[in-house]
Amino acid sequence: MSNESTRNQFYSIFLDRLRELYSGEQQLLDGLPILVGSVSSSDLKLALEESLGTINRHLGKLKMEFSNLHESPEGLFSEAVSSMMQECEYLMTKKLPGIVIEAALITSLQKILHYQIAGYGALRTFAKHLDLKDLYLNLKDILDDKSSLDLHLTEIAEGDYFTKGINEEAAE
Repeated sequence: MSNESTRNQFYSIFLDRLRELYSGEQQLLDGLPILVGSVSSSDLKLALEESLGTINRHLGKLKMEFSNLHESPEGLFSEAVSSMMQECEYLMTKKLPGIVIEAALITSLQKILHYQIAGYGALRTFAKHLDLKDLYLNLKDILDDKSSLDLHLTEIAEGDYFTKGINEEAAE
């Protein structure tokens, strides 16, 4: 197999995975408002609301990059994000104290973030090897945002020195 053929196949897999992440972002944009309306923790509600704006920025960056590549962002559906969002929606139907549901919700949201962090991290490396410098930088920015949100959700779950976290309140 020639180097050009291998590069084209590598690029094709890269685009498929990028489309899948794009689909996941769209699913989050659709599903998070439902979660925002269901949580009572002001910190969690604010984090989710802020992440909606961040997701819109991510989608804008991804659309621009697909356009620069003369490719469509459509084509693959993220079954993984769909399944994890269904888990979040299921949690919201449980007859448990809100604080317990919110603690579980944070774990479900972090599973989505960890999936995305792995995906964006790998694609950032792909972009580097494909010499897609602008895309590399945009993927790095998205990856940094996902990592920051993950840390923020952990802080909300654990609390800080002055307040109890959601996990500690749920245990009481």
